[in-house]
Amino acid sequence: MKKGDIVKGAIVIAAVAGIIYYIGQTNEEPQDTQTPISQNTLEETQRQIEERFRTQVPEGVDRTELKREGVDGVALATREVTETGTNISILADLPDPQVGFYQAWIEKEDEMISLGRLDIAKGGFVVEFTSERDLSEYDKVMITQQSDQQSSPEDVVIEGRFD
Repeated sequence: MKKGDIVKGAIVIAAVAGIIYYIGQTNEEPQDTQTPISQNTLEETQRQIEERFRTQVPEGVDRTELKREGVDGVALATREVTETGTNISILADLPDPQVGFYQAWIEKEDEMISLGRLDIAKGGFVVEFTSERDLSEYDKVMITQQSDQQSSPEDVVIEGRFD
């Protein structure tokens, strides 16, 4: 065997090994290069909302964050039940609705109450709701996008639950 044959054989083996390696790399599952969705805690959401709206959420109230995977926006809902009734506030950092307007709702099992239309305020959306009823059992909170004034929710944008 000549020295040149050994070199040629080594080159062929290296080329075959390189091809096998390349094929193995292209058949691997693609890695997810998307940035993971931020999993804000309630405290982080509260801090974000307080900074955005330049306000302070009162101590001792029920709080929940409203969000939904894939939706660019978040809200903080507070509920205070007193001897004279219930006060609910929602501060939402949402983009402008594509059509219509945003409306807030609370729900207990199959009973739903509209909290009203969210108004633009301080660079976001706000709704304040007061009732003479005790609404402590209404634990689900939703913000919907409504095309017109209806007595039932249309497209849910974000939602959350009071503990």
